[in-house]
Amino acid sequence: MNNIFDQNWYVKLSELNDSFQTGDVILVHGRYPFSVVIEAVQWSPWSHSAMVIRPEDVGMEKKYDGLLLWESNELTNIPDLITGKAKTGPMLVPFEERIVSTAKEFKGVKFACRHLYADRNPAMMAKLKEFMPTVINTTFPSTGEMGRMLLEGRISNKKADNNMFFCSMLVAATYMSMKLLGTGYPPNAYEPRDFSNAGTVPLLKRAFLGKEIFFKPQI
Repeated sequence: MNNIFDQNWYVKLSELNDSFQTGDVILVHGRYPFSVVIEAVQWSPWSHSAMVIRPEDVGMEKKYDGLLLWESNELTNIPDLITGKAKTGPMLVPFEERIVSTAKEFKGVKFACRHLYADRNPAMMAKLKEFMPTVINTTFPSTGEMGRMLLEGRISNKKADNNMFFCSMLVAATYMSMKLLGTGYPPNAYEPRDFSNAGTVPLLKRAFLGKEIFFKPQI
């Protein structure tokens, strides 16, 4: 099947919710100005990548009982649950609220998930929980800065300063903190496409990402 056919065969988000686990990847084909640039540069329909988190895995179950989304972007319409503030850059937000608000704001937005198949254990979740506060107060780079950071990581293998994170950089850094992704390339070498079906992210510990599953929220 080609991508056009796949995009017309989707699952309702409500039917997927019970299957999501911490570490699953979410891909977004967006309609924001920076989305067009990202998709054109990487020759991919995906301009955003993020990660699902179950609240009980990071000690957030008393603060929020629904699925969470760990992502980095420049949106400030949903407050971050860790700091309680609306901010750019890394943020932990209600998963379904983010997906629904994005779907309502733009026509033609598409979503897919890739389930992470891995041996999840308390030590891995402890590393995740430990990592998140170290980046939560950083920001999202401008389009120019993001391009520079990506090129330096991808071409020169140069690690960017950790005061800014773009979306796929955050997913890569988080996987590294969980010991699921090797450190041969810096986090800023990764783009959203790398976490899609077309990507070749080399996961460790026999972990792997399942095929893209297109889904739609009810709005």
